[in-house]
Amino acid sequence: MKYIFNTIPLLSIVLLISCNSGKPERIENGQDNASAHVVKVKEVIQATSYTYLFVADGKDEFWLAGPKTEVDAGSTIIFERFMVMNNFKSKDLDRTFDRLLFVEKIVDPEKQKSDAAEVTEAHGSITNIEVDHEIRVEVLEGGISLAELFKNADKYNGKIVTVSGEVVKVNPEIMNKNWVHIQDGSGDDENYDLTITTLENVSVGDILNFTGKITLNKDFGMGYSFDVLMEDASLVAN
Repeated sequence: MKYIFNTIPLLSIVLLISCNSGKPERIENGQDNASAHVVKVKEVIQATSYTYLFVADGKDEFWLAGPKTEVDAGSTIIFERFMVMNNFKSKDLDRTFDRLLFVEKIVDPEKQKSDAAEVTEAHGSITNIEVDHEIRVEVLEGGISLAELFKNADKYNGKIVTVSGEVVKVNPEIMNKNWVHIQDGSGDDENYDLTITTLENVSVGDILNFTGKITLNKDFGMGYSFDVLMEDASLVAN
């Protein structure tokens, strides 16, 4: 197997794991890696914060570790950016790995399809929920209207913002989160309904304030995506 590396994106992960698991003797240097690696999972070990996988890539077999991920032995996963560390001792597992790849992300394509199916089944092709009454919700001090959010979405991408609105639809416990649609009465004919993921329990008709991170062009596969999505939102009192 040819090892190619992207060291910078993984630096924080490696530093964190090294603090918890002991400093490796050597880190192999490398360069940017844009190629996807498809491997078969033969063994899974779940540690406190990380997932360790023994995988096969053709005739090559090796261990890799990445952020905590639900993976089953026998499944096929994909990873891209990684670093190789030698003689790495995991205090959590009380085990030393002669050679270990630290990957930035572990992707299970089958699970991605399942997640996309859940979202699609819950939301269908609906992006704007129609209601039978007029909605007019005032913007909380320090917050923004949905019209402002949609109009200047690029400005808020990746930022934490506060919005207010009436809950017009709730899909509970999809991918371990509640999916909430809110409207505040602003926006245009195409953009007036915001989808929010949250652990908060809310009901249709509630008028609430949410604070969360804005993500643009969130793609769940199977042709289903959100142009604007607020993720991991929490409720804010008036």
